[in-house]
Amino acid sequence: MMPSTNDPVGLQGALLKVVHGDAAWESLARWGVRIRPTPDGIEVDNPSAVITRIGERDIAQGMLRLRHDPTRLQEWARTLLAVSILVEINTDGSVYAERLLEELWELSEGHDLSGGAVAICGEIVASG
Repeated sequence: MMPSTNDPVGLQGALLKVVHGDAAWESLARWGVRIRPTPDGIEVDNPSAVITRIGERDIAQGMLRLRHDPTRLQEWARTLLAVSILVEINTDGSVYAERLLEELWELSEGHDLSGGAVAICGEIVASG
């Protein structure tokens, strides 16, 4: 049985799995979410209009989980930066906010996760 596109809790849980690096973006299609690359970037359809708030710990988990798969890490970062119709990144009050967002941009351009970012992500996840 397919989940309903009107199941915000299911979609939010699925989206968190993607952000944490435990599932692919394509897994959101079960909720009617479509993510397609275009010549100008990424196009997103979110028929349920559900937006999930994520924080630095969520981003750090994804970076750490995907760091050994550069292709998937780049796709994950590029897509995460483009899906404001699905995700609201909340890093208010974070001492690492600027560094994490800079690292996301670097990853989206195909750079490796830096050693400093690995350490910061490890610290964030361990403190959570």
